[in-house]
Amino acid sequence: MKKHILFSLCSLAFGAAMAQSNVGVGTTAPKWALHVHNPTGVNSYINVTNNVTTDAANHGLVLGIQNNISYLWNFENVALSLATNNGVKMTISPSGNVGIGTGIADPGYKLDVANRMRLRAGTQNDLFTSPGIWLDDYRTSGNANAESVFFGMQDSIRLGFFGGGTGGVGWGMNFNAKSGKVNIGGYDGSYRLNISGSDLGVALYGASNNFYGSMINSDGNLDIEASYGSTLGGTPAKNILLNPPGAFFFYPGNVGINVAVPTARLQVNGNTLIGSGSPATGYQLSVRGKVICEEAKVQLNASWPDYVFASSYQRPTLYQVEDYILQHQHLPNIPSAAEVEKNGLLLGDMQKRMMEKVEELTLYLIDMKKENDDLKTRIIKLEQEKK
Repeated sequence: MKKHILFSLCSLAFGAAMAQSNVGVGTTAPKWALHVHNPTGVNSYINVTNNVTTDAANHGLVLGIQNNISYLWNFENVALSLATNNGVKMTISPSGNVGIGTGIADPGYKLDVANRMRLRAGTQNDLFTSPGIWLDDYRTSGNANAESVFFGMQDSIRLGFFGGGTGGVGWGMNFNAKSGKVNIGGYDGSYRLNISGSDLGVALYGASNNFYGSMINSDGNLDIEASYGSTLGGTPAKNILLNPPGAFFFYPGNVGINVAVPTARLQVNGNTLIGSGSPATGYQLSVRGKVICEEAKVQLNASWPDYVFASSYQRPTLYQVEDYILQHQHLPNIPSAAEVEKNGLLLGDMQKRMMEKVEELTLYLIDMKKENDDLKTRIIKLEQEKK
């Protein structure tokens, strides 16, 4: 049973005067204004009670040493507060919640802080004492090696997450408070959001883990995928929309590939291929397959074949054309079937060559018309002379 030494205020005042301001309880040589010592054991206590307390052993406020450990007990079911001359500064609720700051009379969490809180580095230039908080894995709580994630200062300007669990050790993510950049993977890049590592990717999921799409690094390529449905697949992919109608109606944007300032809805600087295979050398657009349109316009840089009608144009005779056809099996200045099969057709160039032949043919017909008319006139004249 605990032994208590009780004394009245009058005795305390008298003892203080006799000991020249030091009062000893259980000692004849007090070293402080009030020195409590238990010479018969390791436990010493000071108990403060009020007039409603009936059992000082289990009530009131107790300050003491028990088993070489210092304690401050509040045996009443009320909060324990620390105050200064301008109000309560710290409160411990009966449930064990701690409130720090003015106005927190009933803290709602294990630590409830009003106003700002500051964590300082333990040792200068020592990363292992940087300010922060360790968060333990709930499955290994109490384990000496249970630190899973550290949230705190990586250096003077970076606030980061440090992984210390079995999945790996390192600063997996940080925020550069000076530049405003967020880095995932540890690398401090040049952009507002930087992602580094071998498994680069951003995936979007909706309700019930429905997969909406992703942007990933695949063998050095940037892949953008659109889909919708279960992560197990089975649902056709949706579309990737750039500036969809109605989203920003008054500010439609252009898309440029290798272009700094695109001047069209889609502008590509370089050759473009539609379909499989490889683009044709020397052409801006290559299409593997059929093309259909309502109208196609070809703008030629070369002169249109109206030069056929010039007096200086040397048009071959029909006999010369016949000789050429018999020898080459195609019209002059027109590619052969073998050439077309090998090299294809240039639409504008072929239209120009065909127009050249049409104009030459027109001149041949005019000549033949003139010869026919002249022949008719001569026949009519001969018949008239016979009569």
